[in-house]
Amino acid sequence: MEQINIAIAEDEHLVREGFKSIIDNHPQLNVVFCASEGETLVEFLRQTAHHVAIVILDLNMPGLNGIETTKKLQQLYPELRVIILTSYDTPSLIINLIRLGVSGYVLKNEAPEVLINTILQVHQNGFHHDEKVIDVLRQHAIQPFSAKSANFQSIQFTKREIEVLALICQEKTTQEIADQLFISPRTVEGHRNNMLIKTGVKNSVGLVLYAIKNKLIESLPVFE
Repeated sequence: MEQINIAIAEDEHLVREGFKSIIDNHPQLNVVFCASEGETLVEFLRQTAHHVAIVILDLNMPGLNGIETTKKLQQLYPELRVIILTSYDTPSLIINLIRLGVSGYVLKNEAPEVLINTILQVHQNGFHHDEKVIDVLRQHAIQPFSAKSANFQSIQFTKREIEVLALICQEKTTQEIADQLFISPRTVEGHRNNMLIKTGVKNSVGLVLYAIKNKLIESLPVFE
């Protein structure tokens, strides 16, 4: 079983230890470092030999807070996935987090299984957005900063690309998409990369946002 290394930055000691205990209790997850603020975490990542796949950041920390830490990590480690811990989830916060490029967020009062599921989904798919996030994105027609101005009507997706996009929007992994469509994972990645080039977005999160922005969600095929 592949081990997923995780680092945490949370300024409240009891909260930090609680999250660490929950995560370490899962056989696939391993917390390799805990910090009380962002700068310490960034310094650890600079010096460590560990491959850290995901960082979990408290939104409000002294010194380098969650937003500032996320921006710095994106510059230094663009492939690193960021999950934000927060006590509230207003539409404006959700919009700002998505625009910032975070892979997911977890409310501090959620059940432990929600945290674990978010981590696993982010690791598998690169992001995890629940129904509330999707609803906010629909209402505000959010467009990722890197997207081209061209809309869906001016971009020609193949039938297979549309099928792949539909499954990406359902948070399916590359392997799950391959199994569903009876194609190889490499072919799935090829279709995904073609759509990234056509739309100008950077990742799967961008493709989902692109589909929402251009009102494709309702017209995409549904796979049971």
